Amino acid sequence: MTKKLNISLTIISICTLLLFTSCSEKIVYPPVRFVEDGIYYTYSYYDLDYDIEQSIAIAHIRIGNWLYEVGDSGGGYTVYEATVLSCYKGSLPDKFPLAFDGNSKINLADSPLPTYGNEFFVFFEHYKGENDEYYYSMQNEFSCFDVIKKDEEKYLLGYMDNNILNQMLEEISNYQGLGYDLIKTKKENDPFWNDYPLENPKYVFKLEDVEAALEGKIG
Repeated sequence: MTKKLNISLTIISICTLLLFTSCSEKIVYPPVRFVEDGIYYTYSYYDLDYDIEQSIAIAHIRIGNWLYEVGDSGGGYTVYEATVLSCYKGSLPDKFPLAFDGNSKINLADSPLPTYGNEFFVFFEHYKGENDEYYYSMQNEFSCFDVIKKDEEKYLLGYMDNNILNQMLEEISNYQGLGYDLIKTKKENDPFWNDYPLENPKYVFKLEDVEAALEGKIG
């Protein structure tokens, strides 16, 4: 009887462990990434030195699970768990809540929401309210860049003429010629983009070049 009981308890323990392991590894994707309605913001001031000074952190991060969304078709935001891969200024928790404008009912400037596994280079601000706390990009897509890996090299993609990293063009090279191949890799990594009209980036920067240039500015 004792032997049978021990075997039964062992089986239960294994099943419980498998159950919790399965739950802990479950990936939560955003319910909707793109809708036709869009929010459009206009920023009148883009300055790299200002953003470096005012940002609470600058980091390379990876998107994790979708957590929740706030708002409706009139506006709102979506919050994900994010993981820090490298931090160049300030400090961030290893894992932290990261918000993007837009939700399942409205997008920011027709920009689809990110999903699990996407990587970004971001200039951060921090919000802490009575019922909510999260980090976010200072100037949305103007201070948030896709990070795509190809042939062991990581690149930042800039789609906007007035993205803030353009102000370092005298210090870093623009590998725009790699844009087509990097967009192809982006689609392979995230098949969602196969059905979305995605333009080649106007600006492509090596992550290591940006890191070196920022080091001189951050000190």
